[in-house]
Amino acid sequence: MSIRLSSAAVLSGLTLLLAHAQALGAERAPEPRSGRDPAGAIAAIIDKHLTADWDARGIIPAETTDDAEFVRRVYLDVLGRAPKASEAREFIADPRTDKRIKLVDRLLKMPGHATYFASFARSQWLPQTVNNFQLAQFGSQFEQWLRNQYLENTPADQMVRRIISVKLTVNNQNPMFRFVQPDPNDPDGFNLTGFYSANEGKPENVGSVVSRLFLGVKLECAQCHDHPFAPYTRDQFWQFAAFFSELSPLAGPRPSFVGPSTPQSDRNTIRIAGTDKKVTATFFDGTNPEWAPERPRRGLQGLCEPVRAG
Repeated sequence: MSIRLSSAAVLSGLTLLLAHAQALGAERAPEPRSGRDPAGAIAAIIDKHLTADWDARGIIPAETTDDAEFVRRVYLDVLGRAPKASEAREFIADPRTDKRIKLVDRLLKMPGHATYFASFARSQWLPQTVNNFQLAQFGSQFEQWLRNQYLENTPADQMVRRIISVKLTVNNQNPMFRFVQPDPNDPDGFNLTGFYSANEGKPENVGSVVSRLFLGVKLECAQCHDHPFAPYTRDQFWQFAAFFSELSPLAGPRPSFVGPSTPQSDRNTIRIAGTDKKVTATFFDGTNPEWAPERPRRGLQGLCEPVRAG
């Protein structure tokens, strides 16, 4: 099972590619260039698909933007603000033919880019922390961590892997709200705790968010019944939530969120709400993780590094 990231997860990369494509100034898809310009090559592939769609639907694309419009758009897209008058004048007066590409590269390296994208990603990944003041602190913790990742240019797949595999301690005494604490030995634990706490420390909530954001599958409609429009069943929803069953009081008391013992499938089970039926963590395609103690240190990481037979 591979991780496919949603638009929010790869926002930074998409903005770069779209801005880069605009910077090329081509109204039709150029041929991919050498490996020395991977962004340009990927942008060309995207343009090729867009062009095919436009041609199929008889759409004539708009003309390339002029410098004044481009500089305003790229500042808004990458930094979240309009350019200052001096910045716009400097760009418009620049005679270089590759000035658009160079501007995109320069803006992506500015601290303001990391700040803006962290704020945007937080609002997309944890929207409840924006409009619920009781959860705002968890969003702030998580946003600070996101900002650091963008400053360090951490790849999106590594960010997701880190979120999913963070060590946590869970207090299950309150059945309505699990109190999630960071593991003192995990350097990212404090900030990443916010992702789980904002979702009430519930495996069904975390599973819904993870599947929607990082796998591109909206499962929450199958939580109480089979999905009315998609081919997902209620059992599949809870089978995915079972990857996060360490958060659930139904699995019994645990001193810390450090992982199930062998076999892991005995611990990665969860009871379907309102029933006596229990299900085990299973991938969307119906296959089962090959549980092994030497692989992920807990079943939750099976989402990142599943072991397959054969």
